[in-house]
Amino acid sequence: MVTTQEEKLEVLQTKLQDFIQNELLPYEQEHGLNAEEDIPMEAIKWARTRSRELGFYGINLPEKYGGQDVSLKGLCMFKEELARSGAVLWGQVIGEIGGPLRIGQMLESFTPEQIEKYVMPVVTGEASCCFALTEPNAGSDAFAIETTAVKDGNDYILNGKKHFISAAPYADFAIVIAKETQQGEKERITAFLVDKKTPQHPGFELGDIQVPYQENAYMLN
Repeated sequence: MVTTQEEKLEVLQTKLQDFIQNELLPYEQEHGLNAEEDIPMEAIKWARTRSRELGFYGINLPEKYGGQDVSLKGLCMFKEELARSGAVLWGQVIGEIGGPLRIGQMLESFTPEQIEKYVMPVVTGEASCCFALTEPNAGSDAFAIETTAVKDGNDYILNGKKHFISAAPYADFAIVIAKETQQGEKERITAFLVDKKTPQHPGFELGDIQVPYQENAYMLN
């Protein structure tokens, strides 16, 4: 029997509704989760693991990455269902916050080494990432950003501050958008993979906490 894309979306939508009502919301109620408070990593990991088992996590990805290659229309349908539910963990079900939705459109840009180190752990839900574009003096206009990247031998030195970065507190690495400057060349906008700062390695660190409506956002320094 041939199943059309529309029929496939309807089946997935019904399955998602069932998961929300019978598993997700009861779990949140049982554990007392509140959208205005930090969400425990244990809850995030549960939502990602269960959603991946059901085929929702990373549903936008190609099948070779474990996804279902769902269309933009399908994503809108699923986001609508999740938003309507009022679930605290809505952003963890299909990977909206810190998950595969943050990297799905960049898959062709990663090197094989980057896919192994950064992409696949996000796809499986073992790691999180955040997309760091917005700054205090620049919104969606990438050409207005002030964060710079200067080449230093085989490395780059990044300097700048980002804010309102969803998933930053849970991110193991950030996709940082910066102005790359090289002597004698025109500035260009480049995306860099930046690990979270540790005692052993440099990287991004969290700054002041900002709490907008129903979702924590953070500054990156």
